[in-house]
Amino acid sequence: AESREAANEFMVAHSFWGEAIAAYRDRASLRRDIPNLQKRYATAGIKLRDEMHQFSSDVVDVTKFIEASRAAVRDLPWEDAFFELISHVQLINPTDLRATVEKGIAEHPIQATFAANLFDASGRKVGVRPSAFSDDQGQYEKAITGFMEQDARLRRSLKIHASIAPALRQIIDDHEIDSEKLDAVIGDSAFIPEERRPLFYQAFEAGFRWDFSTALHILVPQVENALRWVLEQHDVSPVNIDAEGVEEVWGYERILGHPKILETLGSDFVFELRSILVERLGPNLRNLFAHGALSPDAFAGEVAVYLWWVILRLAAFPTSGMQAFVDRKKAAVRTQ
Repeated sequence: AESREAANEFMVAHSFWGEAIAAYRDRASLRRDIPNLQKRYATAGIKLRDEMHQFSSDVVDVTKFIEASRAAVRDLPWEDAFFELISHVQLINPTDLRATVEKGIAEHPIQATFAANLFDASGRKVGVRPSAFSDDQGQYEKAITGFMEQDARLRRSLKIHASIAPALRQIIDDHEIDSEKLDAVIGDSAFIPEERRPLFYQAFEAGFRWDFSTALHILVPQVENALRWVLEQHDVSPVNIDAEGVEEVWGYERILGHPKILETLGSDFVFELRSILVERLGPNLRNLFAHGALSPDAFAGEVAVYLWWVILRLAAFPTSGMQAFVDRKKAAVRTQ
C-alpha cells in the first residue's frame, strides 16, 4: 500500500490498505495498530477520487426532451401542472431492469466476471459487487443487484436532467406554491396520515423552492412512519415486542419487505424506495441521513431530487385529484 501511494496510485493503495486491515484483525497482537491503518485507508479513499474519471460515448443530446418537458407543464392550471409533473415520467420497472442487466451480462460477460468495489462521494468503500459468475446463488443475486443499481443510477440521471428538473423549474416559474395549493391536490391522499399532513406539505413546498435538504430531512423519517401507518390500515402491526414487553417499530428494510406493502404500493414504488433508501449497493440515503454522512452538495444532487419526486408521486397517486386528471387526459385523447 505504501509503495502504491508513493507512485500516486491511490485506488490500488486503498484496496491494499483494506486487505492490510483484514490481515491485522487476524493477529491479536497487531490489532492495536488497526486504527492507524484505518486512517491510512480513509486518506487513500479521499485521494482516489482524483483518479476517478467519467467516460461517455455517443453522448445523448437531451435538449429536445428538456424543452418538451417544460412545454408539457407550461401555462397549465396549477392542478394539471402538478399532476403532469408526477406522471410525465414513469418509475423504474424492476422486472424490466433485471432483464436488461441479465441480457447485458450474457452479451458482455467480461465486465461481470470480476468483483468491483463501490465507493461513496467521500471516497469511502461502502460495498463490494461480487462476480456474476458464481455457483453461490446468494453471490449471484448480490451481483445482479449491484448491476441493477448501476443501471438504475444512469436511468435516474437521465430522467432528472431530461424531464423532471426542467418540468419542476417551469412550474416554479409559473406558480406560487404553498400549503394551501398542495392541500388542494393531495389533501385526500391515502398515503399521508392526517396528523402528519403539515409536515409533508412543508417538505413538498421546500422542494418547490429547490430546498431539498429541508425537504428530505423531513420526508425520510416521515415516509417510514407513513409506511407503517399503511400496514396498520391493513391490520398488520409493524412492531416487534421483546420478552419484557418493550416495543420496537419496524424500519424501512422490514417494512418494504412485507407482502402487503408490495401489494399496496406495487413493485415499482417498492423498488425505488428500497433502492434509494436502504440498498447498500445503491444510494443508501436513509443510513447516510441517520449518520450525518451527506454533504451539503448531496442534497442538491440527482438522487435527492429524484427521491423527493418519487415521494411526491407516492403521495399524489392515491387521490381523487389524480383520478380526475387521468379522466381529463383520456377525454382529451378521445376528442382528438
